[in-house]
Amino acid sequence: MQSLFLTQYIKSNIFVRDLREKLSEHDVNFDLIVSDINYDDCPCLLINSNTKPQNVSLINSWKDAINVSKHPLIILNELNLNYISPIFDLINEKSNVTIINVHAGLWSYGKKISPEINDLEILPHWSNCFEPIDLENLRNILRQGWKQYIRLLHKEMPSAIFDVEELGIIDAELLENLNSISLKTYGFAWNDWTILASGSLFATAIQTWEILQQKNKQLSIYILQLLNCQWNDEIIESIKNSKKLFVLIDHKDSDYIKSLIDNRLQSLNLTDITVNIISPKYEKLTTVLNEYQEEQSHFNPDELSNRIISIL
Repeated sequence: MQSLFLTQYIKSNIFVRDLREKLSEHDVNFDLIVSDINYDDCPCLLINSNTKPQNVSLINSWKDAINVSKHPLIILNELNLNYISPIFDLINEKSNVTIINVHAGLWSYGKKISPEINDLEILPHWSNCFEPIDLENLRNILRQGWKQYIRLLHKEMPSAIFDVEELGIIDAELLENLNSISLKTYGFAWNDWTILASGSLFATAIQTWEILQQKNKQLSIYILQLLNCQWNDEIIESIKNSKKLFVLIDHKDSDYIKSLIDNRLQSLNLTDITVNIISPKYEKLTTVLNEYQEEQSHFNPDELSNRIISIL
């Protein structure tokens, strides 16, 4: 199975080349990239301009560039969302603007100047918050041209989910659905309990599900690529039947996340559902080494399965 780190892809000049070549064929037309990543030694890159790009580094320079841009792309690598908070009002005025946050959540430790574990609370008013599950899904998201926020965890994931060996051949049309993915057709659905997992945790969620199966715990699993999407009828029916809902997300376990889920359930008149937000235990994290961060924060498949079983 071919795999990749989307975080490394975004930080490479291959991504810029794809914007110029592959994605431009699908009307992805960013006229500005503002980033703390050195793309060809130029943090500010005008994709569709004959003008030599201006070298910018300060937020005021970013503000001036974004102000005249019709479709800016903001990519944050070592910087987090708080850095651009002085220009949130300007960004909100744009009808088309994309923010890509590289190394969100747990993997911001050791990657960003300041760790970032509550990014969704910083942009609560944005209606399009994505976590892509693979490279093609990321490209499909970029093709939308909306006002959108894309959070990328530093997670190895399939280059294409329909090539994942454990699932057999998944219909590539699943990638066209930017809301959620149901794996019911492929045997990943039962009636006892329900798991919703954010998109970047696709592989982690599948591995967790397999461990739970081995321990005779039957759960349905759904992957959310659009974190605040409307749940489809299949997800709603699964939650209604299971009574217990587990949400796997790499974000600080906060009242904000809990209220999002509770409000959604109330709007569906599902008031008797027990909700369990399963997030990294950040207070136990003492290392910036990726290979140990999941284990320390009780967020690898073995630890996740144990945490879920302890609640069942």
